[in-house]
Amino acid sequence: MSLQLYIYMIVVSVSFLLSFLLFFKKSTPLYIRGFAPFLFLSLTVEAFAAWMISKSISTTLLFNLASTIEITFYLWILRSIVRGDILKKILLTLVVIYPILSFADIFFIQGKKDFHSIGYALGCLLIVFFSIMFFYQLFAKPKAVILAKEPNFWICTGLLLFYSVTFPLFASANLMKSFPPILANNVQYILIVLNVFLYLLFSIAFLCRIKIKKS
Repeated sequence: MSLQLYIYMIVVSVSFLLSFLLFFKKSTPLYIRGFAPFLFLSLTVEAFAAWMISKSISTTLLFNLASTIEITFYLWILRSIVRGDILKKILLTLVVIYPILSFADIFFIQGKKDFHSIGYALGCLLIVFFSIMFFYQLFAKPKAVILAKEPNFWICTGLLLFYSVTFPLFASANLMKSFPPILANNVQYILIVLNVFLYLLFSIAFLCRIKIKKS
């Protein structure tokens, strides 16, 4: 395992532990509590993927399914964060419809052996759009908000950064098979760095919530 991957696993583990501290607090919003089982699942998937790689077993289907669950979870998170009944109803519909479309892409369109770039690209666009809607609503508030102490700001910043950058990378994932090895490795490093930033920002969000509860 590379140094970058070790750092990534450490960051995800720290993020999980912080979310676990909030999980049993009744005053913690449901969507924040949902991060604990989600991050535990992420760690489990990464561990299982490492085992599969050690056995020379393809991990494509595993990551196809995991990324579908991941995007569906984040759409649910955004539904809990954004304001407005119409946006919430749209996001609730997407939470139901998106995994159906993604699974159809995986099993009937692109197949289990290829990365579901169509379904993933759609998920990226949805998350980026609704993250931007959150920021629009945030900065449209009549009262000033201390962003450093706002957990939802850090969550949406992480989602917007990660999915806006990974959109072009994963949308062309199936073309990477013909890339030179050095270029493919550079793309892998970029993805690890983006994941580290994503979970670091989640950790900051959890710390904000912990500090709020203490005060």
